[in-house]
Amino acid sequence: MNKETLSLNSVTGANSRALVNYEASLYCKEHIDFGLASQLTHFIVHTSELSKQGTVSLASISGLLKLFTASQKKILLQIDIPCFNDDLPILVNSLGEFIEQGVVLRIEDVGLARLLLTRYPNMLWHLILAYHSKTALAWQGWIKYFGNSLKRLVISAEIPYLDLKNQQIIFKKTHKNVDIEILGAGKLTIFYSTRTIDSEVGHYQLSQPERDNTPNLRMFKSKHGFCVYFGQDIFILDLHEQILSSQPDVIRLDFYRSIHWNIFNRHYPQNNWQENVKREWASGTSYGFFMANRTDSPFRLLKNKNLSSIDPAKIVGASIEYVRDSHNVIKLEKNIKLPKMLTFITPEGFILKHCLENAENIFNHSTSNNLSPGYYLIKAVKKAVPKSVIIDETS
Repeated sequence: MNKETLSLNSVTGANSRALVNYEASLYCKEHIDFGLASQLTHFIVHTSELSKQGTVSLASISGLLKLFTASQKKILLQIDIPCFNDDLPILVNSLGEFIEQGVVLRIEDVGLARLLLTRYPNMLWHLILAYHSKTALAWQGWIKYFGNSLKRLVISAEIPYLDLKNQQIIFKKTHKNVDIEILGAGKLTIFYSTRTIDSEVGHYQLSQPERDNTPNLRMFKSKHGFCVYFGQDIFILDLHEQILSSQPDVIRLDFYRSIHWNIFNRHYPQNNWQENVKREWASGTSYGFFMANRTDSPFRLLKNKNLSSIDPAKIVGASIEYVRDSHNVIKLEKNIKLPKMLTFITPEGFILKHCLENAENIFNHSTSNNLSPGYYLIKAVKKAVPKSVIIDETS
């Protein structure tokens, strides 16, 4: 894995440093040649059999493994398609050959991962969380479920750097040896379906109404279905300060066009290569959600209209996450002592009585009968959705 030390003089004059690792995707045979010519050392191979977009043959992986090993480079195998029950036995057998050769698998289907681990408990692999699990609490849950064999989490490109920074602080307290990977350059998938459509395999431009100022969407169709992408490519590599702040362990380069590889190989690893690559990028670029994710603006504006008759002094907190039959994450704003009978008032107007007996601090996993202001994991309170306000009638 290529490691680059970024440095930045802060406002105070102190010098901040962070180690950034880069890995690049290889989608076709031509990309293999670019990868071998590149100064990068770690590459993610997308095959036609196991990935949504790749055209590299799975049968060629063993040969590529020898070729890249001879060049002191390493390949990882992307598996980002849904895996159906009837296909699993054959797939597990075929992947066993690569696992035994030490190839790291990048898996999105958790059912496949679970099945592989029953046969190959020591396999090296990464979990792709491209569309879900955007908090440290969720990341910790996956590590707890799969154990120490999981070496990396490939997280969503929809997490702003400030949120990523805060979640990293929480996550790294307990899982220093698990890497967090983000997208540095490439396409942002906004929709995927396994359904087939009547068109040839390849890329397509999707037209939008003339009055709509958003960039045109793009689509890629393969035998595994079709993906819809944001009209501009994501490119955050020039955001040095924000990357230093959020400190991802790995930045992925999804160069899906050969011209991107040409530009990259011409500039990397010279000084200011990020800015030079962006300047010559062949299509429009965007910072995407990395600077700010405003998709939750309606949520932030949501008001609980059922509180007009409630004394504000009795409000002790609110529900900020609810997973039915699993848990709530609550934010406490006042001290309370357990056990405590509390009232949850939902935005819909439901009044829910709940005796809170146990709560786990999500930062240090501690439990106590005396809760101070902070964030806590509790057993699910049915219907206590986000924005439900917590009332202590005795206060």
